[in-house]
Amino acid sequence: MLKKIKILVYSNILLSQILFFSLFAVLGLTYQGSGESSIYTLYLVTSSFLAYLLFFWELIQRGTFKPVLVTMLAVPFVILFFIFLAPEHTFVKTQAKLFFVLVMPAALVGYIVARSNKLIFINKGFIISASIVFIGVLRILPRLVSSSVIDLMDVFGGGQYQAFSYFCAFSFLTFLRQFLSQNDLKLWQYFLFVFILLVLFSGVILSGGRGGLMVVFAGLVVFIILKKGFLKFVKYFFYLVFFISFLLYFASKADFFFSDRIGESFDRLFSFISSEGINMEGTSNRDDFYGVAISKISKSLIFGYGIFGLVDSLGDYYPHNIFLEVLLHGGVVFLFIFIIVILSFFLKLSRLIRLRKDEDIILIPTIYSLVLLLFSSSYLQEPFFWFSLSYVFSYPFSNLINKKNEIVNTNI
Repeated sequence: MLKKIKILVYSNILLSQILFFSLFAVLGLTYQGSGESSIYTLYLVTSSFLAYLLFFWELIQRGTFKPVLVTMLAVPFVILFFIFLAPEHTFVKTQAKLFFVLVMPAALVGYIVARSNKLIFINKGFIISASIVFIGVLRILPRLVSSSVIDLMDVFGGGQYQAFSYFCAFSFLTFLRQFLSQNDLKLWQYFLFVFILLVLFSGVILSGGRGGLMVVFAGLVVFIILKKGFLKFVKYFFYLVFFISFLLYFASKADFFFSDRIGESFDRLFSFISSEGINMEGTSNRDDFYGVAISKISKSLIFGYGIFGLVDSLGDYYPHNIFLEVLLHGGVVFLFIFIIVILSFFLKLSRLIRLRKDEDIILIPTIYSLVLLLFSSSYLQEPFFWFSLSYVFSYPFSNLINKKNEIVNTNI
């Protein structure tokens, strides 16, 4: 019973945003924001409190403190230091709340899940949340088809179209991994997986969210190569290009009741591509965000401005790109440290998946969060990013290698 409670609490804090809006969508409800109701805030705070409580209880039970945990526990004090130095501003308060309510618990959960080898159970939470998203997409499909992209600001239980796009993409990766991991599917199971993936993909397309489409594309590349090999990927890639080309042609030529709606979504999804290459004017003002960041970075290249050092001059601005954000916060010094951490992360991740194939589950939150951070979010508010880092760096590789050696010696 206690084991199930742990999995429920840990999965819930990681998936809280997806679960909340997905359940609202399934129930046909719309969250109107904190001004109308505090239910979302109460849900996040309660989920966070339970995760903290269970984590420290389990830590005391285990009685072991690894160096990586000491490093993680030092992070909040660094954030608190910069909050103390920051001017009084609502953006600072919001970022601080998101970090301590969502991000820090996710990092701690990553540690405890890695040390106790529970990722396979967390994956059950992924599948449940992905299933709820799938049902939610079916629930709102008539509205998706009949409404313009610009009318979808509260399309998914109150979550706006960009969040909906990412939720569908996360769910797509979850079911894609399950699909590619099965070798003996019955015919009805095969068609069920295909149907689910197509529904979730249609959610990404109809939302007009470019970030979600990038998550889907990156996930297809990584999981097909990992599960089926590079040659199979090349074959499937040509199939995919043909399929998308057919859809584009069909949407532009066919005259059915929602052909214009599909055309509108494709126009928005690929508005950043023109005959001359990348069209920054079609990137939802990313050119402005990047321009401001580059201008500021050039004036303080070595050490940056600190985490909240630009609040006075730029307010609630952040550059929508993790590399630019790192440069703003700590200059090339912070960027150098960040690159070392990321490279080390991918080396350990690659080693982990080679040693245990089923650990590729961690690629779902990794791909999701990295795409999100490259184009949309801030590393101070992305739980899956910190969960992925924490999980990989906390993983007990020595135990895994010892078990493999025991198996080899037994066989000998």
